[in-house]
Amino acid sequence: MDIVHIMQELGVERINSFKEIEGGRDSLVFKIETEQGQLYALRILPKNRLQQFKREAQILQFVYHYGIPAPSVHAITCVYNYAVMLMEWVSGCTVFEELTTRPENAKKTGYAFGKTQATIHQIQATKYQFGDWISPDTKEEKDIYEKIIRENSENKRGLLHLDYHPLNVHTDGENITGVFDWVNASYGDCRLDLARTLSILKVEGVRFINPSTVKEFEQAWRSGYEREGERIHDLGLYYKWAELKMKNEIIDR
Repeated sequence: MDIVHIMQELGVERINSFKEIEGGRDSLVFKIETEQGQLYALRILPKNRLQQFKREAQILQFVYHYGIPAPSVHAITCVYNYAVMLMEWVSGCTVFEELTTRPENAKKTGYAFGKTQATIHQIQATKYQFGDWISPDTKEEKDIYEKIIRENSENKRGLLHLDYHPLNVHTDGENITGVFDWVNASYGDCRLDLARTLSILKVEGVRFINPSTVKEFEQAWRSGYEREGERIHDLGLYYKWAELKMKNEIIDR
């Protein structure tokens, strides 16, 4: 993969440096710096997934108008055998990096992380056309999902990110500066999104971050969310759904 040639195809001729970033679990992500000091984020997927980037660009534009820190998109196209998305590079680092390099900031970072997710859930996106990621893939998953719908039809509904975790969110140490990877986004019961975040923290987070830091971050995330949104009640059934969803994702990889 020739990053310099890809950037040249995108109209950026002179590259000073590029570095692969540990980002979301879906696409490759590179931080690009030009000789003029401009910074970009370059995301790369297989060529046959170009529509995914186009769909995500629409969502980024949509949520930006509601005050969500979403980066602007400069270009989406195919280069060689790759689908590429060239984006604004937002300030700061991933929440994951913040937690691993500055664990003393776990409480502050978690609080801001929760507030931003609550703001996302306040967006009413009933007329927006989303993909079908939330749809059950197996009978077991379908049974749990249908039980959730039957027993919790009155729960708050809003925009759901459904991949809101420390690798997909940027912070400058004080505030959340960017939210990425909206490909799973949907509209529905907000507890689905909360359980999804919690399952990733508990299953994936503790593999790479000190468990005590994860615990402090999680508590602050809950506080931040409840400060900006509604109280987080029992997520038992939702958490079972999220665990199963994650298990099926791992099998599919």
